[in-house]
Amino acid sequence: MLGAECPVTTMSHRSRLFLLSSFCLLGIACRDPASDAASTASGSAAKTSQAFPAPPPVSTAPLPPRFTGTLTVELVEAAKGSLPAPKPLREALGDLEAKLGAPTRTRQATTIGPKRTWYYWAAVNEAKCATYSAVEQPDLLPGWPSKLVDESAKAIAIPAHVIADPSTKDAPDVYADWRRVAECLEVMGKTLPMPPDDPKGKPPGASITHAELTQGLYLAPSLWIGKTVTVRGKVKSAWGTILEIMATGEPDAGRTIDCKLPAGEKAVELGKEAEMITMTGVVHDPRIPLGDETGHLVDCKVAK
Repeated sequence: MLGAECPVTTMSHRSRLFLLSSFCLLGIACRDPASDAASTASGSAAKTSQAFPAPPPVSTAPLPPRFTGTLTVELVEAAKGSLPAPKPLREALGDLEAKLGAPTRTRQATTIGPKRTWYYWAAVNEAKCATYSAVEQPDLLPGWPSKLVDESAKAIAIPAHVIADPSTKDAPDVYADWRRVAECLEVMGKTLPMPPDDPKGKPPGASITHAELTQGLYLAPSLWIGKTVTVRGKVKSAWGTILEIMATGEPDAGRTIDCKLPAGEKAVELGKEAEMITMTGVVHDPRIPLGDETGHLVDCKVAK
């Protein structure tokens, strides 16, 4: 029809535009659906063809020989900052093992994304326990190798058991000190030995404060660890399975007692902020880490 002679030339400009637009609409309406599908498939294929960058070739370069001597506190401390930036796992681990030997311990876990591996080295002497750790950083690109990066480096002084000043105020927080040392020793599968009791030490009273707990553990740990005690005070906070209590009579307003409830119980359901409660619990052995949680007392029971 478009090739035939017709009186289009005699039409007004507006009529010609209307006629042409009608043909265009007719062409769109009558377009073959198969051609649409082919176009869509072609677009999808184009997107699919946009592949991720190819991973680098696997390195076969020889690694330095692994250290086989005795791992010391000094060597572990010197490892701090070995991986300031991510480095390919094979080479990074090879360099660390050349300095420190095989990892003292490894563990795997999944936080966000793929499973990762943590590598730990630890050593202890009479005065100090040191740890160094690096963590695997999986690459998000398919097929690309993981990298290794520094996680932490710690050197913890092991507190000596000495005769304490009987003043509660001057007693160090051995609970916190022991816990830090215990976390370091745990890497090696070791436990801090129980220090001897001091003759000045006394067992728990009817109700205790944080200061009395600190003093008791410092002077006579065997009289406190594993013993059931009572705390009366106001709830400072409640989170997870931990109730944080400001004990009545506590001389230091910044010190609280953390009481860990049995698994499955929710602290927020048992105590509200500023509420006065009474609870009983077992004095936790600070030489045994509680993982990511804390707790001066464990297996706590609350009585309002």
